[in-house]
Amino acid sequence: MSASSECFAAVISDAPGFESRWRDVLARWEPEYPGDYNAMLEFASYLVEQYQVGDTSCFAAVFAKVEHCAQSGDWEVLNLISVGLFENIQNLSSHRPIGQAVFLRWLGPKSRQLWDNMNEVWAELAELERQGRLVEKAPWWQFWRRSRSMVANGTSLDTMLQNVTNPDLRRIIESMHRRRR
Repeated sequence: MSASSECFAAVISDAPGFESRWRDVLARWEPEYPGDYNAMLEFASYLVEQYQVGDTSCFAAVFAKVEHCAQSGDWEVLNLISVGLFENIQNLSSHRPIGQAVFLRWLGPKSRQLWDNMNEVWAELAELERQGRLVEKAPWWQFWRRSRSMVANGTSLDTMLQNVTNPDLRRIIESMHRRRR
């Protein structure tokens, strides 16, 4: 088992409410393993949903394990935490009234550094886009219809998301885009 897979297993071990959802994910992917980044997307989504319903009972233990992994992990583990968990939490929560700042109180020092680094990357991308130096392309799933895609026609992300009825697809799209407030 890779270091990043071990980290994922350790982190979810303190979230018993995630267990049945994780079994469902594994069943959908069977016979393959979904991969650590898909697994972390699912877990990030779970954490955002748990915060929304007011159940943060596992957060202290979960984020303590995340901090331990961040303190002791190699580059692979740090990337999984940064991109797989924190970027997904930040992006998903940006599409909810809660916002991302609600998670800060559970972050240890190394986790906070990784969290802030992800925000810096997104701020740099936003600045490049504002300056016209970053051209946003149509989402990859619309490659066959670029000329008629909603993004190419100037439709906003929010408008496009209103038309997405599949919750899994919506979660994927939201994890790839950050709503600006």
